[in-house]
Amino acid sequence: MKGVSRGISVVRRLKTNNANPIDCAGMNWLIAFAFFGFCWWRITKARERAAERAVTGIERSPLYWVSNALVAILLVLVLYIAHIHNQSSIPAFLWFATIAIIVALLFLRRALKWRYPV
Repeated sequence: MKGVSRGISVVRRLKTNNANPIDCAGMNWLIAFAFFGFCWWRITKARERAAERAVTGIERSPLYWVSNALVAILLVLVLYIAHIHNQSSIPAFLWFATIAIIVALLFLRRALKWRYPV
């Protein structure tokens, strides 16, 4: 009995220890190719939208630049909240600032759509 159970455990050990890890190189290339394809598609769409905006004059509008600046500030603020979340509690004024920026962005978006109906 002892030899039989020992033989089974040796076989199981050989199957788990000596087994080749799954080769995911092909899948990694596929995911990388899909990611770069998606980036390429987004770049071409962004160029088309930029060309449309240049014709209408929206890129020279102060509302456009203020909305872009607010998006950058919102991104920095959210990353800062995520950073300090690990060390301490988040102050309430940061949440209020985040909500205020989101509301301001919604109003700016509406104003841009009203001013430049593209």
